[in-house]
Amino acid sequence: MLYRILSFVFCLLEIFMLSMIHGQTDDKLFVKGTAGFRFENMNWSIAGNLQGSNPNIKSELKWTDLVIADFSVSGHYQFGNRFSVEAGGSFGKTIRGNVSDIDYLEDNRTNPSYQLHIKNKKGSDYSVFTHAGYHFYPSESLELVPNLGYKFSSHTYWLSDDRIEQGGITLNSSYKSNWKGPYAGFNLFYKPNEKFTVQTNLQYHQINYSADANWNLMTQFAHPKSFEHSAKGFQILGSLTPMLRINHKIKLLLDLGYLYANTGDGNDLSFMADGSQGYTRLNEVSRSYWQARLGIVFRLLSD
Repeated sequence: MLYRILSFVFCLLEIFMLSMIHGQTDDKLFVKGTAGFRFENMNWSIAGNLQGSNPNIKSELKWTDLVIADFSVSGHYQFGNRFSVEAGGSFGKTIRGNVSDIDYLEDNRTNPSYQLHIKNKKGSDYSVFTHAGYHFYPSESLELVPNLGYKFSSHTYWLSDDRIEQGGITLNSSYKSNWKGPYAGFNLFYKPNEKFTVQTNLQYHQINYSADANWNLMTQFAHPKSFEHSAKGFQILGSLTPMLRINHKIKLLLDLGYLYANTGDGNDLSFMADGSQGYTRLNEVSRSYWQARLGIVFRLLSD
């Protein structure tokens, strides 16, 4: 065991010394913009009581096969060869998809009492982030950048259909969710030549989740806030980004990524039309997507 520990320590020292020898960068300040699509699924469910029973799944909402147009911009500044900071944001607009709302009377999704399946017609989201990184250079062609940061993202999902109405009011219910918290990750850059670079990125986020909804056709609920959710969870994000240098100022890129997010159980707090409130168990919230974006990098300042 001692031999393994010493070997690991010496390995880290070797990487650090190599990074001191080979440390170099020519991109001091640059901005990056991307545009593309995300293909997303999102769902949550609640139980009949705080103990998670009666039944264990009382109501379940699923947004599936969402196609979202996504736009992002970020800026990166590097202090010498070692430290850097980056900040940016994104905006998404839902183009199409599906949504279902099913209520059950018995455990394990049996004996449904209500079912709604409609096309998803709208939705939007945005996110902002910032992180700081420290740069290692194990060789002339490799760069490793561990980073620590914070991210906030907000997503509004809808159940909307003009053909469904009650009392002259059409279905237009909304569910707005927020995911926020710190993250740790790393970027790895492989540069086999001056023209081509491949970047891989991996991040782990610790999440505080909150959401509120307006179920506009449900007369037993209060409006505009019918219920709210809270829970803690995590998300994992990974991406692969090949980049091609066009000239000393411009790079083109293809960004391919995947995200998975999940919460543990939490609370569902309902606000009733008569002024009363009631808690039940939020079983979980789950979200995942694949994304593909094209982008451009402008170098504004170099060493």
